Amino acid sequence: MALEGDLKEFEAAEVLQFLNLHQATGILTLTSRGDKAQVSFELGMVIGAIIGKKGTELPLEEYILRSGKSDKTTLDAMKSQAEKLGIPIDELFMREGLLTRQEIEEIIHFKVQEIIDEVLLWKEGKYQFIPHKALYSKSRIKISIDPNRLLMEGMRRIDEWPRIQSRLPDSTITFEKKAKAEIPLKMGKDERIILEIIDENITLKGLIEKSGLGKYRTYQAVYNLLELGAIVKKGEKKVIEKKEKRRKIRFPANVLSIILLIIFIGINLYFVPHFKKIPMKEMKKNITEMKRIDKIIKIIDKIP
Repeated sequence: MALEGDLKEFEAAEVLQFLNLHQATGILTLTSRGDKAQVSFELGMVIGAIIGKKGTELPLEEYILRSGKSDKTTLDAMKSQAEKLGIPIDELFMREGLLTRQEIEEIIHFKVQEIIDEVLLWKEGKYQFIPHKALYSKSRIKISIDPNRLLMEGMRRIDEWPRIQSRLPDSTITFEKKAKAEIPLKMGKDERIILEIIDENITLKGLIEKSGLGKYRTYQAVYNLLELGAIVKKGEKKVIEKKEKRRKIRFPANVLSIILLIIFIGINLYFVPHFKKIPMKEMKKNITEMKRIDKIIKIIDKIP
């Protein structure tokens, strides 16, 4: 069952669901703006995926690093050794006892979810399904994931993505921990991981690579920390400090309002017992003056 078309007419989520419904076996290829993703199916279940950014393929070792299961130095050494031995890097990690089979499966699942999250954002491009083909046909580690499960998680993330991206439009943004921030006791695990590794030199892209949470979870955690006031974007700190300074300046204005109010009350207390002695012309003048003071008080209260 060959299948091809335009993502504008048949979105990535619909294609994935169609292949699952028809228990298809083969490789789905999706392309958009120079990026290319491939998802491997077996009887409607997802058994692997790979993505290439601007012609550069992101291999499994990239996701081993992103998952936080290995540091770059160890990964580079293992990659070199795997090439010399002519075996897959995941197999070498297991042979050396650095990763278990279950951990490798979790990394592959993590990789597939990241790729599905990415292609669900593609609103234009092409898709093509070639039956009876498979990615990683020689791999000893096999996974089988229900695409509906991947889609449910991916769609949830997509719904939240515009709000997150509006606050975090650039992956080169850096952050600072806010001094004396009130950190809630029930902060999520992801937020705590980010808070521990954040420093003023690490970018959002760097946090994705270092946290092991993947792109979406890192963005979500950083967004939550910004909302909590635990961190600020570099450059925003001065703006916040200015706002806080302006709030402090309001105190003398409020004191002045109180002083003027006391004067206003004092005038009333003085003139009420003596109103018979005060000429009508003078009383009108005093009332006008009181109204002017009241307006001044209202204006001062509006000062930010």
